[in-house]
Amino acid sequence: MRVLTALVVAAGMSAAAPGQAQQAPVDRGMALMSARVTAAGALIDGAGAVSARSVGPGRYLVEFGRNIEGCTVIPTSQNNTGMTFTSLSTGSTADVVILYVPSGEYYSAAFQMIVYCYK
Repeated sequence: MRVLTALVVAAGMSAAAPGQAQQAPVDRGMALMSARVTAAGALIDGAGAVSARSVGPGRYLVEFGRNIEGCTVIPTSQNNTGMTFTSLSTGSTADVVILYVPSGEYYSAAFQMIVYCYK
């Protein structure tokens, strides 16, 4: 429930009181996109993802087929022990950074991501 609430707030909607459902705006839809990327930066597959590439240790650029500024971008990994992910969207590109927490170094690893946008 916490993740869903965070997505709703980040997408610009007001969060509902605990235990109450939040009604979606009737004049808007949503777009959900995804990408799976190798540690080397190759795009494995995804919905709406056009390309991916590594631009340095632990840093990736993932291109989508539409503008994703203002969208909620959530990168993660199946083996993310000790890793933290951040992402910044500019135009149609998500800039994903992976940091290995114990050492503080950038870390190259395979990851997947979802992108949630209003249509």
